[in-house]
Amino acid sequence: MKTPMWLFLPTFFKKLWLCMFLFLIMSFPLLAETTGVDPETIARHPRIVIHNPILSLSVLPRATKVDSQMIIRAQLIAPYNPIISSNISGIIDKMELRDGDYFKKNDILVHINCMAQESELVLSAVILAKKEKIYHINHRLNELGSVSELEMAVSDSEVKEAQASLKYHQNIVKRCSISAPFNGKVVQKFVHRFQYVNEGEPILEIIDYRKLEIEMIVPSTWLRWLKRGYEFTMEMDETGKFYPAKIKRISGKIDPVSHSIKVYGQLKKNMRILCLV
Repeated sequence: MKTPMWLFLPTFFKKLWLCMFLFLIMSFPLLAETTGVDPETIARHPRIVIHNPILSLSVLPRATKVDSQMIIRAQLIAPYNPIISSNISGIIDKMELRDGDYFKKNDILVHINCMAQESELVLSAVILAKKEKIYHINHRLNELGSVSELEMAVSDSEVKEAQASLKYHQNIVKRCSISAPFNGKVVQKFVHRFQYVNEGEPILEIIDYRKLEIEMIVPSTWLRWLKRGYEFTMEMDETGKFYPAKIKRISGKIDPVSHSIKVYGQLKKNMRILCLV
């Protein structure tokens, strides 16, 4: 019977190997305890690689296994993607932005011709000035006892009525211009300059590209280890580059048919990705 070679090694190396072996056995359960995941899950834990298809909010395909990695098709979405509509009926006399143009917060996106509304605003201001002058004269006459209290009350009501009318027409004129609610980019135009639009008709579609989100659908069984703050890598099909990201929030509802759940991620840095930014 042959004697194992390790028996001929010095006692120091025997003890060293034994300590290393015991350390590895004891540290593995400790790793599972600190991460909140059982050892079996850690052993088979996949690295998530997110591939973004066309940035046109297409339907997300199901997950597939490639080279023992879980590849989930995802999409980049903007936190704000509103469609700007007309606040008033009229002809567009100013709309310089085109598809793909950038703008800053409070920039004038669209201005509608409001000459009639502006004329009514001027008229309201003149009427208010007249009513206020009559009120001041009646107030002086009232001190001399030449005007009754009823006439003073009527004059005061007329001033307040004129003030309300002026404020009403000011708000209407403000609706003639549409300002940008945030820094963003135009992604679609529905009308053109010099075109007549009705109230509520779509004019522009804009996006806020500053903090893009990653939207994906994953198997509900991933909830055993997938938590908020989990870090993963997103691969962009269009650029071929990888971007670090993390899970931002998880939907509160599981699809009972497909046994899947919607998950949202966020890029670690505010990166300028592709033509979106």
